[in-house]
Amino acid sequence: MPGCRRRIALTDAGRTVFAQADATRRGALAEVFDDRLDDTDIQALETVWAKLKQPRTTDPH
Repeated sequence: MPGCRRRIALTDAGRTVFAQADATRRGALAEVFDDRLDDTDIQALETVWAKLKQPRTTDPH
């Protein structure tokens, strides 16, 4: 629903499962990114992700 905010919270068990899943995700991504990209490539990706995380300041249409 647009304009409607929801708040969620993880239980202690949920935080544990989330941390385990995050570690698995990071391991899988490391095989793709860390083994194939050098430091310059990683820096370029970090720059792109930082731009994508910023809120839009203009309407793209």
